Amino acid sequence: MLAAGRYEDLPEEAVQATKKAILDALGVIAGASGTVPGCRELAELVLDAGGKPESTIIGFGGKVPAWMAAFANGGMGHGLDYDDIHALVVVHPSACVVPAAFAAAERIGGVRGTDFLAAVAYGIDLTCRLGLAVDWKEDWHLSPVFGAFGCAAAAGMLMKLDASRMVDALGIALCQAACTMELNVGLGSNLRGAYPGFAAKAGVLSACMAQKNISGPKNSLEGEAGLYAVYFRNEYRRSAILEELGRRFEVSRLRFKPWPACTITQSYIEATLGLVQENDIRPDDVLSVTAFIGDFGRPLCEPLAGRRAPATPLDAKFSIPFTVAAAIARRNVVIGDFTEEGLRNPVVLRLAQKVNPVLRDDLKKSSDLYPAEVEIKTRSATWRRRVDTPYGHPQKPMSMSAIADKFRDCTNYCAKPLARERVEQVVEKVSALQDLADVAGIVACLA
Repeated sequence: MLAAGRYEDLPEEAVQATKKAILDALGVIAGASGTVPGCRELAELVLDAGGKPESTIIGFGGKVPAWMAAFANGGMGHGLDYDDIHALVVVHPSACVVPAAFAAAERIGGVRGTDFLAAVAYGIDLTCRLGLAVDWKEDWHLSPVFGAFGCAAAAGMLMKLDASRMVDALGIALCQAACTMELNVGLGSNLRGAYPGFAAKAGVLSACMAQKNISGPKNSLEGEAGLYAVYFRNEYRRSAILEELGRRFEVSRLRFKPWPACTITQSYIEATLGLVQENDIRPDDVLSVTAFIGDFGRPLCEPLAGRRAPATPLDAKFSIPFTVAAAIARRNVVIGDFTEEGLRNPVVLRLAQKVNPVLRDDLKKSSDLYPAEVEIKTRSATWRRRVDTPYGHPQKPMSMSAIADKFRDCTNYCAKPLARERVEQVVEKVSALQDLADVAGIVACLA
């Protein structure tokens, strides 16, 4: 399937969703390059190591061997926690696959937009399908584990690997597919957002090795000591991987984030913004705010003092009181709210002290949805709004125009300032990717 995959086989909705995923991933990588601790240091490490100048490091410039560019760019892919997610699987596929695909494409040269779209669509599809087959126990970190295979598939397709060598590439990826949730739950690390880099590097390196006729294990997924046997105790649904394979593409079920905070906060932000904008609520008018939460929302509200005045950008992104307060203060929630300066915004901090979480039994997670309800009490009235399906979900999608606006905003935070004409060139090229003769010009605009 992967070796024979073609652009012509993609449904139109998958083509459009893949374009969104590509532009969205490029934007969040560029935005992270200038704002997220560790990104500059990672880019410097990779550039200092040098090597054959094949592929571009976004936001910093310079070229390095393809798998190392994939490592650096992927290492920025989740730094802002602003990238897309397949919430049914709890994987962030584009942050892994898109930087891998661009790194491979630059190494190859002359990669057409149609081939690139197919490679990214199939790579994301494989990443998500592998995850749909398991019931996650919050042990393995699914994005880098499954992303290594999706990245190998995308890079292998661009390298035109035949079926035999594609099997080898996936087998080699097995040797590198790793990471547990200790990365998320452990304290004191700024590596939490860098995991896509390990998957992207593994995928590109695996495909390159297979292209050189280095063979890998032939049954990487279902072998006696394969992925599912060892990592998941052979508890998996084969049918979830194969159902409508080649006809339904999981890229069409990705959820894009309108605001740069964790998935659960998105509904709370939307509800708050709706109340503020429709009723012209000013920060000084607010007497109190109630955020009604289900059990899923408790970790984002406890301890309450820490969530109202988060110490780090990551804490702020995982805070319902802080993100709701930012939405009231700014009538939007932007990357700048999670910088060191943003965390000290006195208006936001004052409002956050007025946000009170209230547990409600009827607010329960349903499939990939986290319902939210917000009440704002002012001097003159009390308003309340509930959001069950947030903006950005496939049932309530962001348009390509909205993704483009998000991309433009992200590039304002790039490590190296980007000329507006170059930013617009990226939007134009990705929007018409099917007509592009060589995709390398896209990342060149972001260097």
